[in-house]
Amino acid sequence: MLVPRLMLERHGLLDRFSAFVFSDESGFLKPHERPFRLALAALSVAPWETVHVGDSEHRDVVGALNQGMTAVLLDWNCRHDASRAHAVVRDFRALGPALEELAARAG
Repeated sequence: MLVPRLMLERHGLLDRFSAFVFSDESGFLKPHERPFRLALAALSVAPWETVHVGDSEHRDVVGALNQGMTAVLLDWNCRHDASRAHAVVRDFRALGPALEELAARAG
């Protein structure tokens, strides 16, 4: 089992997800379109209906934006003064409010 899956399982979150796509399993590293396209297909959703949360400006934010997704940067170490992401959060506690704000903006 991969480390991200183990972390989710340890925190009791594994069963809250209906699909997983990990770059190393897809054969392509983000920001390549393949991991994003696999996730969209697994969930049967359009890019504009999704929010991708990741901790890398280049891999996650750029990759998601290139696919037409909303992007949220999880900036654990406050390394990014500027981001192309729709929202930047510093920890998971801020993620819920950020997602609510994005949803309110989308109408």
